[in-house]
Amino acid sequence: MKIILSLIFLSTVLNFSSPLLGKCMSFSNSKNLSVDTVISITDQPDGNYESALATNKKLIETQNRLIQVFYLILTALAVSLFILYNNYKKKVRLALELKTKNEEIESMNEEIQSFNEELSSANEELASQKSTLESTVTELQETQRQLVHAEKMSVLGTLVAGVAHEINNPLNFIQSGANGLKNSLMPILVKLKTDDPSNLSEKDELTIQQFYDCVDMGVNRINGIVKSLGNFSRNTNNFQEECDLVKITEDTLTILSNEYTHRIDIKKDYPEEPAIIIANQSRIYQIISNLLSNSIQAIHNEGEIEISIKSVNEIYSITVRDNGEGMSPNLQKKIFEPFFTTKPSSKGIGLGLALTLNIIEELNGTIHVESEIGEGTEVIVALPKSHVTKE
Repeated sequence: MKIILSLIFLSTVLNFSSPLLGKCMSFSNSKNLSVDTVISITDQPDGNYESALATNKKLIETQNRLIQVFYLILTALAVSLFILYNNYKKKVRLALELKTKNEEIESMNEEIQSFNEELSSANEELASQKSTLESTVTELQETQRQLVHAEKMSVLGTLVAGVAHEINNPLNFIQSGANGLKNSLMPILVKLKTDDPSNLSEKDELTIQQFYDCVDMGVNRINGIVKSLGNFSRNTNNFQEECDLVKITEDTLTILSNEYTHRIDIKKDYPEEPAIIIANQSRIYQIISNLLSNSIQAIHNEGEIEISIKSVNEIYSITVRDNGEGMSPNLQKKIFEPFFTTKPSSKGIGLGLALTLNIIEELNGTIHVESEIGEGTEVIVALPKSHVTKE
């Protein structure tokens, strides 16, 4: 702004002074002429002399004023040039400072960009490490659950084996005693009836036979329960075992019979041919046991459970449907999370379905759950007939 004002002032001065400078130069050139004129005036008469002298005096005064104006103009020009020069110096200095600042800012921007890139790289590395740690923690937790479960199953297997041995011994005595009693009584009964038919009525004979049948049925039932417990608690890593899905289901129902008898109606839809898959028998027992236990516990009073086993190409589907309390959509999203449960602590710790899902995935199978509050739950498990180990 100062430069613009200085240029305007200089232009105005030059426009104003240009005619005066011309006159000044002309008067300067005529200085000697004026002196000669003064000398020549002395030769004039008295009246003309005074007039010429006055005129000559005015010319000299005008010449002096023009010289003063000329010096003022030169001073103004010098001041204007000085102001322009100072402004130019300031402008150059400011331009250099601005250039230096811009270079410093660019350098700082480059440093900030480099720092941001390093920070981004560090964040990515931290995120990768975090993901790795989370994956490791998940694997460790899963391994811990499997080890705890394996240890529990091992202890349970040992316990069941000992109990089965202790139960089988008196059962054998009972079975042998019943058979011996029957074999001993039958000839006596026949002789009594032969000697005198009135000694033994058909009702008495039928009653004795019923007593024997009751003892035999009870012994067989206990044998079935012990055998089912042994199959359920047996823990091996052999995935090439023949697993009869119908038999495993029936064994599981036998074990759980005390929880549903007289209040839940069990409907079964089994295939005519044996439902055999190649897998690990202990793990199949765990799958079916968890499914049936959840369905039984979902029915608080009386209800119904439908069990269906079907063959579809190279897959067997196991469907367990109940008319219990059902689940909300939000609850369905969490049922496979470890340690998530809506049951009291006495009923479980929330590992059943998590372990079930893990086993099903280990067997290359799938599980699908559909549920509605007040309508019940349907769980469909699909397992391949032949187990192929995942690489």
